[in-house]
Amino acid sequence: MGYHIDFKGFNFSTEDIKIKYMRECICMSYKYLPTVFWGRDDFKKAEFDQDSVCIPIEEWLPFWTDLLKLMKGDGKLTHAFIRKMKDRLKDYDSAVENLRKDFKSTHAVKPDLLQRCFMLYSFSQCYAFFNLIPVELFRDFLQDDVSVDKCMISLIGSHRNIRQIKETQLAAAYKNGELSPEKLNEYTDNEYLLNFEYEWNFYRKNQYDKELVMRNITMLSDRYSKDELADRINRYRRKHESVVADTYKMLDDLSRTGNEGKWQALFMVNIATQEEIRHIINVRFMNIVGEIAAEYGIDIARTGVDEFVRMTSY
Repeated sequence: MGYHIDFKGFNFSTEDIKIKYMRECICMSYKYLPTVFWGRDDFKKAEFDQDSVCIPIEEWLPFWTDLLKLMKGDGKLTHAFIRKMKDRLKDYDSAVENLRKDFKSTHAVKPDLLQRCFMLYSFSQCYAFFNLIPVELFRDFLQDDVSVDKCMISLIGSHRNIRQIKETQLAAAYKNGELSPEKLNEYTDNEYLLNFEYEWNFYRKNQYDKELVMRNITMLSDRYSKDELADRINRYRRKHESVVADTYKMLDDLSRTGNEGKWQALFMVNIATQEEIRHIINVRFMNIVGEIAAEYGIDIARTGVDEFVRMTSY
């Protein structure tokens, strides 16, 4: 993915993304940036091509001006941004979970719910825009007491850390003779999915190979003693808990001393946190989209959002 700004406006291209619905949703996310960030009108003059979008300069510049204010620590804009972000991700998470539960229990799709999930996926991709901004630009605006390295910290564990903890817990349960089919199924429906992301669009049943999952669990169980497994779990947790405690202390110190950098720090912490939350929801969304596509015989690479929803309506 890439972008450039010229006299026409802001131009973004998905370039190497090969899955049509993803290209459509990601391009559409740029139209929704003002709506998702602050609840304002979207870009009315956005122009779309097959894998790109152009926001005219007269619409882009006012948005970019406010975005720079946000990065410089505007309290009002930061508060609105964070509140909207939490609401958007909560809605996305809830819709995807409802879609998963419905499909797994009935093997049928509610078209309205599927359409809503695609829309919320598009909304969530607005936050990926910050991955395009050079870190040097963040540093240029920061107050003296604020640093990118200390603020770009997620308040939830990384998806890799979450999966490793759960896998180690299952290895400990296996060693104790307490690993039930229910625990294994819960793992394959949740943490195990974090092994992949966009690959789940190309759903295959052998990706759920229970023998392979069990092999990884038994290897851990055979390699480590009970105490060593417990120590691994505690080390995973302690490392993240220590980083989070330091982050909260930094935010508290900035707030208590009235440092204007508190809004910059709060903004960056929330950006880092949403990255992990969004990744986890995206994984579950792409997994269920892949399962639905396999059930209905939909060509996942060549089918756009509207056609995808239409094909599940019969």
